[in-house]
Amino acid sequence: MLLYTDQARRIAVAVTVLVAVSVVVYILLLPRHTQTEAGVIGVVVRPDGAPIGGATVFVLYNPYEDARRATSVAARAATYAEGTFATSGLQFREYYLVAIHPDYCDSEGVEVWVTAQGVNGVRVALLEGGQVTGTVDPSQGPVANRVVSLMSHQGGRGWARTKTDSGGRFQFDKVIAQDYTIELKPPGWGTSQSSGHYGPRRQIQVHVGRTTTVNFGRD
Repeated sequence: MLLYTDQARRIAVAVTVLVAVSVVVYILLLPRHTQTEAGVIGVVVRPDGAPIGGATVFVLYNPYEDARRATSVAARAATYAEGTFATSGLQFREYYLVAIHPDYCDSEGVEVWVTAQGVNGVRVALLEGGQVTGTVDPSQGPVANRVVSLMSHQGGRGWARTKTDSGGRFQFDKVIAQDYTIELKPPGWGTSQSSGHYGPRRQIQVHVGRTTTVNFGRD
């Protein structure tokens, strides 16, 4: 009886050791976790090269998207007082960083390739822009509260819309320097009182530090 008990004990120990070894081997043979995401670290600077806080950096898939209206934003980050920013959780691929700030024009899209090592030291520069001003002549109908649209020739970047004041004057500030089509919408555009969908258009070019003037009905 004692011999049988010793044998049973030895068998139980052997089975326990075998199970333990099997578990260890299984764990060791499990596939290792593969890193699939990383981040981007950088700084946003003013047109003169000085770092600036208060900016927002958008991680986009397309450099011609308007960051404020982009349908797909991989990530976004606000800059600290010294202008630095950091994003995380980005899949390995190509992206474009665009910075916006209330006092400057949006930056160009800065291309980055995110890999397992991440991306460090990216510099995103805000731009100086120009200004567009103009008036609506009474020959174009009512001059007050008319919608004026600025349409970019570079994808979605630079699109803007404003309304005229009581005297028919309008103005766009911090406009990215590039080519645009500017359109005066028909009276009541966007409402049931609209007289049509399209109005007079002009082709214009905006330059850094300069004002482009458009006078609908006078030129």
